[in-house]
Amino acid sequence: MRIRNPMIGLLAALYSAEVLLCQTLPACETRELSIRQNPPGIATGQLDYDFILTNRGNRVCTVSGYPAATALTKSGQVAKQVYFEHQPAMAPEPDNLRIKVIRLRPGANAWFKITTRDGTGMEDLSLCGTATQVEIAPPGSAQAFEKRFPFTACTEKQGITFLLPGLP
Repeated sequence: MRIRNPMIGLLAALYSAEVLLCQTLPACETRELSIRQNPPGIATGQLDYDFILTNRGNRVCTVSGYPAATALTKSGQVAKQVYFEHQPAMAPEPDNLRIKVIRLRPGANAWFKITTRDGTGMEDLSLCGTATQVEIAPPGSAQAFEKRFPFTACTEKQGITFLLPGLP
């Protein structure tokens, strides 16, 4: 079969090479990544925590999907009544629904968001203060980052988005 437009053939070859390259790159390991938390954004009782992963290794690796988050009490125990529910990413449509494999070159970033309620305007405040920190593990990893982050929740259900490339 002959391709009539050489540009279409070139684009198809480049796309195929990119897909193949992403499939053969190793997944980023927790030890290759650093994580930081931006100060929370507050809007009408909602707290948004942005987390940024950075490839601090010396090789290209990939991340994809939802990080794992565990709410912890002040003493570091799991806050069992607090859980995280997957939500669409904070991106324009249709990318807000598409999980992508993100190639992280050394020094490159990917980010995600955790959304919770701060208790403003709520009648039942019994869960407020139960969780005071959050522990994060990269997607597909059983090993969490050593660093734990300040966190507050006044509801059982928290939202967590999948990773997007770059910075928030």
